Amino acid sequence: MLFTVTYRCKTGAKAEMEIEAASREVCAAECRRRGIAPLGMRAGRDSSRPWAAETAAPHDRQAGARPFPGRGLYLAVAVLCAAVLGGAWWWLAARPAGEPSQVGKTAKQRAEKPAAQPKPIAKPVATNAAPVAKKEPLAPWSDSFMTNREMRLKYSTLFQATTNEGGLVIERYRLPNGKTWRKIIEPPPVFSNICDQAIAMVMAGAAGAPIPPVPGLDSANLDAEFLRSLENPIRIDRDDPPRIAALKLAVKETRDEIVRLKAEGDKRTVGQMLSEHIKANNRNAEMQAEALRAIEEVRRKDGDEMAEEYLKAVNENLKSYGVAPVSTGRRRAPTTEK
Repeated sequence: MLFTVTYRCKTGAKAEMEIEAASREVCAAECRRRGIAPLGMRAGRDSSRPWAAETAAPHDRQAGARPFPGRGLYLAVAVLCAAVLGGAWWWLAARPAGEPSQVGKTAKQRAEKPAAQPKPIAKPVATNAAPVAKKEPLAPWSDSFMTNREMRLKYSTLFQATTNEGGLVIERYRLPNGKTWRKIIEPPPVFSNICDQAIAMVMAGAAGAPIPPVPGLDSANLDAEFLRSLENPIRIDRDDPPRIAALKLAVKETRDEIVRLKAEGDKRTVGQMLSEHIKANNRNAEMQAEALRAIEEVRRKDGDEMAEEYLKAVNENLKSYGVAPVSTGRRRAPTTEK
């Protein structure tokens, strides 16, 4: 008699196998011999599942087992779904942009090439239009890490240099982008010695103008610098501007005057001599300014003739104090006698 035995295989899935036995007891003993625990047992072949024996696992086929179908069917369904999804993705996303859809077209229509689109007609350009100037590319400045001053020194070109009345040298440079920049160079000092520079500051004031304070006159080292300056005589060159020549002459005369006073036994320092000269000059300048104000007041009240007479008296008074005379800059109108 043929028995169909249902059991659970090593993978955990349910399987069936057919065993020839005389009775159920003999079939159960055969199952124990084969090492399986039957879940169910029925007499006869299961006609509704003829494929059970073919789909059994390889290690169970030798025993005549017929496992349930599973993995193969699921794998086939998964491959089919992947193919459908891949085709849909190509149709929606991977198709080249601009390519027309071929859905609903016959084979002849798919083979035909699309008609060429007409090119747009260019608009006519007026012949009297002004030509557009092309911008010239600027020279490359590859050293972008450099500072602005370093770029100027490396890439600029000198195109002009002038010297003003004060002796300042003004240089003008042009950069690759067309911009210009100016560099001012101060002239070298006329006198290298500190004492000569102090004397020049004292003597450089305009006639009748006060002298501003000169720093460093109270320095104890000024006398030593004066003796050192005497080793270098002052020379007036032909190409010296008139202002520089006059300043050199004033410093030279002041040097000689200080040497004469020292030789006569003057105990004052050079700084004290220059300071007293500044005080005397400023006092004289103040007296001259006061005299000019008084003369203008007389002119306003009593007229030009009385102002000229008062000017003479003021100059005589200034002369007695050792102050230079003043002048109003006006000339008296000549009188004609009949």
